[in-house]
Amino acid sequence: MASIFSKNGILSGRLDQYCLICAEHFASGEDTLAHIIDSKHKEKLEACGYFAKYSEDFIRKANGVYFCEPCGLTFPTVKKVELHISEPTHIDEKSKGSSWLSRVENDIIAFNKFVISDDAWNGCVEDTCILCNDEFEDSAPHKITRSHVFNLIKSDVVFDKDEAAVYRVIDAKSNQCLTCNTIIGNDLKDHFNSTEHKDAYKMYDHSKRETNKVQKENKNANTPKISQNVNATTEKTELKNNNKVVNGNVAKTEKTELKDTNKIVNGNAANVKKVEEVKNVKKEVKQDAKKPVETKPNKHVDKPKEKVADLPKKQKAAELDKILCKNLGAKNYITSGDGEKWCLLCEWPLVESPESHIRIPHHQSLLAMHKKSIAEKDSNNNNNTASKDEKINLFDNVDKYQANDVNIDLINETAFCKKCSKNIDFNTCAIEKHIDGHKTANAKTKKSQTTPLAWGMKSNGTEKTTLYTKPVTFTGKDKSPRKVPSESQVQEFAKKHGLSHNRADNSFYCNPCSRRLSTNLNDLQNHVASKLHVDNMAKKSSKIEVPAPPVKVRLLETVKSFWFTENEEEGCVMIINDKYWINAFGFFLIAKLHDKIICHGCRIDLTPENVMQHIAMSDYHKELLDKCLLITSVEGEFIREIKPDVYHCGFCNITEDDWDDMIDDHLTSYEHKKERASSEEYLRKQLKKTDQRFEITQAHLDELFKRFMVINRH
Repeated sequence: MASIFSKNGILSGRLDQYCLICAEHFASGEDTLAHIIDSKHKEKLEACGYFAKYSEDFIRKANGVYFCEPCGLTFPTVKKVELHISEPTHIDEKSKGSSWLSRVENDIIAFNKFVISDDAWNGCVEDTCILCNDEFEDSAPHKITRSHVFNLIKSDVVFDKDEAAVYRVIDAKSNQCLTCNTIIGNDLKDHFNSTEHKDAYKMYDHSKRETNKVQKENKNANTPKISQNVNATTEKTELKNNNKVVNGNVAKTEKTELKDTNKIVNGNAANVKKVEEVKNVKKEVKQDAKKPVETKPNKHVDKPKEKVADLPKKQKAAELDKILCKNLGAKNYITSGDGEKWCLLCEWPLVESPESHIRIPHHQSLLAMHKKSIAEKDSNNNNNTASKDEKINLFDNVDKYQANDVNIDLINETAFCKKCSKNIDFNTCAIEKHIDGHKTANAKTKKSQTTPLAWGMKSNGTEKTTLYTKPVTFTGKDKSPRKVPSESQVQEFAKKHGLSHNRADNSFYCNPCSRRLSTNLNDLQNHVASKLHVDNMAKKSSKIEVPAPPVKVRLLETVKSFWFTENEEEGCVMIINDKYWINAFGFFLIAKLHDKIICHGCRIDLTPENVMQHIAMSDYHKELLDKCLLITSVEGEFIREIKPDVYHCGFCNITEDDWDDMIDDHLTSYEHKKERASSEEYLRKQLKKTDQRFEITQAHLDELFKRFMVINRH
């Protein structure tokens, strides 16, 4: 990822930096930062631009030197540049997309063409944050939390330049399209070509940027400057009535109080007026919130309630706060007017973007204090707690609720049902309704059975019981045990209905509904029978064509040549037909998974001591390799069927138990595409070095196996 220095044409060393654009040397990072924000440097940087021939690789030519922005390297000639842009390191740095994504003022621009919304960039889809896996009522406070910022920085986005698309990988089954800000499956191409996706493009207006730039320049030119002589004079002047003169900047102190209207802020009298309006409205709201009961009795009902001060006395403090922000047109307590943006909490104009301002500690501290004050006011008015009568009713019925498996916590004011593991609203009505729901469900499951009459008796249709000549005893043996569905039954049901099994967390995933499900058979059956699933399956069946069965041939019939070679990252590598670059141990179905060594074919664990013996001596293992079938219907892939309906990917050295999972899920995943691209790049380089090929020996294989135990990406 290109650093801020590289983006500004700065060549960085361990201690020194050099600006290739301005031909200046800097001895510290602080001096370099001061240089890149200088207007003269920015003008020269824009005039320099990217070298036309290699603009897609972000190569600049400055003062006779070619500079690679993603890698931070310089080259003296074009030939060196051509060699560099084909290297895997450059391709990897460029593919990270840092130069394909930029922030212009308050907008996030992708490919220098279209805008990505702030919610989409922060992973906020409707009321859920996919980065934190958490739900929220308002995205603004959540986006400035410490944990969210960490998750945002650590998250990565994927760029598809051919489709001009940007998306974020959530897990193996789902992705987030940043253009549409929706959750999609692995059928990325279908989504990118859909009309919904194309209609979601919001192109960036570059003329707007130029207009804002011209306005700022005109404003700076018209702003009166205060000379040093004036400053010297003001030092001797007694500042009466707390009059303050700020030379182009707002006083940066947390104790700043805007008490007078005689302040001069940036030499703009309109800003003084803005401060007065904000102060007056805030005072009215504070007085109304503190004294909700003390309202004048002679207020007329028919008066229009347009002002914040005229709001009803019983309104919550939180609602008053929202109305205040709405009336002022404020978002995240930041309003705008006369070309300036103001923070209502900090009570000063913004010198940076609103997104940057709301993250500073001073603003966050005031925001926390403000919300705490609102919560205390609402708490004092009994708006957020149960009433005393409600608590008494709950206390009187605790034993009753406990008998129905509902735990009541009077201290924390929570109710929890142990039958369905759900939280219930802390009030008698909700708890009673929840208990009745369980009773109704149990009553429906019980089958009504008519009791037979004793021999010789006639029924008149009104009998409800039967007399027996002797008592009938019931023992535990007579009760039939409830059958628990086996794991194979659950797997069979999931496979039948197209539910993918995630072995990592032992869950199932419904791709049409984009929903994760538990391994409980009853939950799976309920989901499959739900209206949402039926509708989604109907939509999918109308679009998706039935894939053709894979074409299989014997592996030994297709192998014309194979070579072994070494690689620093993978150790021993096999080159098959000069077309496939496969990990040698992966070819023999041996993989390293965490701290264990496994055989995909035999499904057993191995030790470092017996791996070579297993490959060479196990008859069953050798028979699997001899009889495995190569799938030839998927171009460019090295997939073998090692057992019936068990498929092995040679690039990734993993197996899938279903062909549809291999085609729809694995081959379309970002991890597989990355592994295949890396293998093809290694192969392209290795084919030029045929003299480094060798035939493997047992001694050499033992040495390479030691490296396999240390260096293995799987």
